[in-house]
Amino acid sequence: MDFVNLGVVGASIKIEYFKPIFLKTPILVETRVAEIGNKSLIMEHNLIDECSKEILSTCRAILVCYSIKEQQSIPIPENWKQNILEYDEGVIVR
Repeated sequence: MDFVNLGVVGASIKIEYFKPIFLKTPILVETRVAEIGNKSLIMEHNLIDECSKEILSTCRAILVCYSIKEQQSIPIPENWKQNILEYDEGVIVR
């Protein structure tokens, strides 16, 4: 992958905290791509207490495919989309 000329930038991040997460709390992080659009994708994350299995926090991030050389958003490459669809289940394609 060419991360020198092409990458993703964060456009929006929303985090919700349901319970405190302390420094020594053992957590699991579940991450998935929820939606893919033409130029952007939405990722969802759950922070889970490893012992109690409670969801402590959720995060929803909108990432935009970006050309560093051109300094503008660009369509997500088709091979990126295919790799995501092969890996994650239930991805909404817009």
